[in-house]
Amino acid sequence: IWTITAMVFKRGKIEAQEDSNILDDEDFLSSLFNNRRYSNILLTPLEGVNPATIKRLKEIYQEAFDESCPVNEARDVALAFKKKTADMKTEVGTLLANKDNYPFLIVLETLDELLGRLSEKEYRYFLEHINDFEDKLLDAKEDILSPVKKFWYGGQKHIFDQTRVFITGNQSNLEYVQGDELQILQEVYEHPKPYSGTIIRDAKAAMDTLKQKVLELIKQEKEKACSVIERQIASLKSREELGKLSDSEQLTLLHPFNVE
Repeated sequence: IWTITAMVFKRGKIEAQEDSNILDDEDFLSSLFNNRRYSNILLTPLEGVNPATIKRLKEIYQEAFDESCPVNEARDVALAFKKKTADMKTEVGTLLANKDNYPFLIVLETLDELLGRLSEKEYRYFLEHINDFEDKLLDAKEDILSPVKKFWYGGQKHIFDQTRVFITGNQSNLEYVQGDELQILQEVYEHPKPYSGTIIRDAKAAMDTLKQKVLELIKQEKEKACSVIERQIASLKSREELGKLSDSEQLTLLHPFNVE
């Protein structure tokens, strides 16, 4: 009897509840080996699910999670869908943990909340209420999660980090640079979607231009400093007092001016 019951359960033909809680595979198996629980277990035949509904949920599964659903029975598909929402929530949570350094990641909070609610639903919800979550989940995945992941795991994040390091490491030089490149870089950090459009590409071009300007300014300032030093050396050498010093004393006096 228990073998047949387990087979029927596994094929999604019956549902097991204990004190109004729907049992999953592991809980149901445990209940079969514990006769103390028999009086609390309720087995309910499941009505057949429209094949079109199963097909639709599997299509949403593939579109939302970028992989095909490995099972076919209604109950198994719904359980697999529920598990994937929990997995996606973990992934989104990992990204959200970086929002202090990447403020734009806060856009993931809405999706995180949606996935949290879905991952707590009973599996039947995914078969009976597809219209309630389909558009919200797929739109958030396409409009938010996919672009953020492309940014995070691609070259855009590297450029984003480079610009931040460049700005923080050149504060004393950048205030003297003319042009709008610095403003472009600063706006990247304030933009709610720096991964969209050409924002990162424009930031890379602005950073390259700004680097060249900084190097040019440093070169000019160095040339000015060298010119001042040369005049000071010439002034010292022209003084009568210098001629009264020995060669070693003159070298010692002029040495600081010759150190680069």
